[in-house]
Amino acid sequence: MPPRKASGRSGPPTTHYFVSISRSDSIRTAMVRPALLWGFVALTPLSLGVGCAGAGYFAFHDTLLRAALVRAADIQTAYEARLDAARGRFEEAESRRLIEGKALEDRVAALFARESRLEEREQALARLAAAAGFASSPPKANALSAIRAASPQAKAPSESESGLAARAYAPRPDTRADQGKTGLPERASFEAAETATDKRRRVDWLAKSLDAIETGQTAAATAIGAAAAQVSARQAKAVIEAGLDPAKLTPPKAPAAVGGPFVPLERGASAFDRAAARAADEVAAAERLRLVMPFLPFLKPLAGDSPISSPFGYRIDPFLGRPALHAGVDLLQDYGAEVRTAAAGRVVHAAPAGGYGTMVEIDHGNGLSTRYGHLSEALVAEGEEVAQGALIGRLGATGRSTGPHLHYEVRVNGEAIDPERFLAAGQRLDQGD
Repeated sequence: MPPRKASGRSGPPTTHYFVSISRSDSIRTAMVRPALLWGFVALTPLSLGVGCAGAGYFAFHDTLLRAALVRAADIQTAYEARLDAARGRFEEAESRRLIEGKALEDRVAALFARESRLEEREQALARLAAAAGFASSPPKANALSAIRAASPQAKAPSESESGLAARAYAPRPDTRADQGKTGLPERASFEAAETATDKRRRVDWLAKSLDAIETGQTAAATAIGAAAAQVSARQAKAVIEAGLDPAKLTPPKAPAAVGGPFVPLERGASAFDRAAARAADEVAAAERLRLVMPFLPFLKPLAGDSPISSPFGYRIDPFLGRPALHAGVDLLQDYGAEVRTAAAGRVVHAAPAGGYGTMVEIDHGNGLSTRYGHLSEALVAEGEEVAQGALIGRLGATGRSTGPHLHYEVRVNGEAIDPERFLAAGQRLDQGD
């Protein structure tokens, strides 16, 4: 390479560079321009950088790839976790909806079963009322006002204001298409409800309505029992005043055949069951007395005014002038007046009987009998069954009699007792005292 010229300037040479390569006996010389040389010098750091980058890539390639894969896996896991949580919430909500729907259906079924039981109770109340004699004028138990207050509808069932007891004795099913026998919605109206909220609202109303009906039924049963007890108490009072024990009296004619297994009232029974049981007891007691009363001599044997000329007890005998027991009462009325039996029973004597003259005796059962003496004629025959108030003869003066009158006796187990006790008790019973 030639020596640089001596000069006062500094900087890179402006001449060509020559590079000689010697190999064995041959020498090769190449000319290199300064720009090319400096370009080579400039490319050397770049080449080193690219080489280093390549070496770094190959050195850290697996680590970066693993990090990327881990990151992607984390993202996938988090997404799936959120998806599972959302699916779980959806399934939980769906399960809750199904459970609530099933519970609502079960509640509807239970309420309609309860409604059927209440309808059966109404029939039982009707039978109790009929037995107690309230078929035409039942006790009032206004439950419908409570139903109207609880109803979400604009109009309540179209029943009379006389209350549930009246419905029990004379049921009148509502004719509207969406209501059943008790005036409540049919089950189809619940199935047709558009929303669960609407169904719940209907179910709540039905529950309140049934509560009101059950309360009214309980009140009706209580009213029936109280009314039956009042009637039987009045009749029992008359029986006691007459000197008899109501508990010992039985109807001479057996009631209609009944039966069935004994099912005692369970402990913890509902208020209605307890009220109905008490009412049934009161009605049974009243019914027993009702059947007995026609066979008790509470009716006057003579219609109209019939003063007593000689009371029951000791007196001076009108024929012998000596003290004697008068076993009955003497009732005055015109000759030939109609004599009627004071109670129902069977004729055991209808012929002359010594001092009684023509006498009719009637057996009323329970040890009770009545005698009707001094008749001008007997209009019944021995063995004949007669109803209370039946015509049995005509007033006369046969036997030991000083004039036309009726000798009337009441006997208990063959022993004469004062008939006025029965006549006075019967009069108070007729007057409602």
